[in-house]
Amino acid sequence: MRCEQCRSETLVAFSCKKRGFCPSCGAQRMAETAALLADEVLPDQPLRQWVLSLPHALRFMLARDPAALTLVLGVVYRRIARHVIERAGLTRASGATDAPP
Repeated sequence: MRCEQCRSETLVAFSCKKRGFCPSCGAQRMAETAALLADEVLPDQPLRQWVLSLPHALRFMLARDPAALTLVLGVVYRRIARHVIERAGLTRASGATDAPP
């Protein structure tokens, strides 16, 4: 496999030769993007990471049923939004609601 931009060549076992990316250029782009985010974007912004973990059987069911996944993610989103609103000290009296706009 050869990148047309940087002429880097990589041996890909059992390849169909129709890949639309170069691992060398892709890795370089990924490293540059990560450096930009770490150096210029993320330090100035408060971050919170939320992780949703579901039992395997439920994961497979949701993968096959987009409507059910939409409902589950809606519940998760509303609960996180409610938590953030409560932590910010906002109340319904000040105009905050549990539902997204």
